[in-house]
Amino acid sequence: MIRPEGSQGVDGAMSMAALVERHGGVLHDLGAAGGARHARAGDPAGAQVPAGIRIQSARIERGELFAGLKGLRTDGARFLPEAFERGATGALVSPERSVSAVAAALQARGIDLSGRSLWLHPRPADVLGAVAADVHGRPADRLGIAVVTGTNGKTSVCHLVGQLLDRAELAPAVLGTAGHRLRSARGPLRLAASHTTPDVAALQAL
Repeated sequence: MIRPEGSQGVDGAMSMAALVERHGGVLHDLGAAGGARHARAGDPAGAQVPAGIRIQSARIERGELFAGLKGLRTDGARFLPEAFERGATGALVSPERSVSAVAAALQARGIDLSGRSLWLHPRPADVLGAVAADVHGRPADRLGIAVVTGTNGKTSVCHLVGQLLDRAELAPAVLGTAGHRLRSARGPLRLAASHTTPDVAALQAL
């Protein structure tokens, strides 16, 4: 769900205008004529506070920011229509996109662009981690973090240490190949892992 308008949410998350001011790039208001107008803090598009950020358009939920990154085989910006159809409040993409063409293509599919934005950044992949941290209220600032590296035994060490911290009632979160073990308000939470480390957007959301 989209949080109330303003520069920050109750958990410290930032509006689209504030994110662009901190990380650079240009924010376009897709709801303006052809998306030609730059969005400002007082505009509906600039005032939106993303509820989350994802790099997979198929997993976007209403009010989230879609990061359409270039990959080895395809450009994530190809999936802008799917992301906006699923309710994305905005999208972070590289600047070679034609804003007016994007707006026209979305409108042709019947997508309401009111309050929607397109954030053009010269290095979207480079800023994604910092942007995701701000979207989620910089959770790492309130956590102690340890990383285990090596050739063998990483998973075993992580889970053994996690169990010790559990016994000490320190509510650890353990992320790794064998799955992610977290502590939620309702008790222990286990999530399947598709990769040893989640992508930076998903990691901040955890």
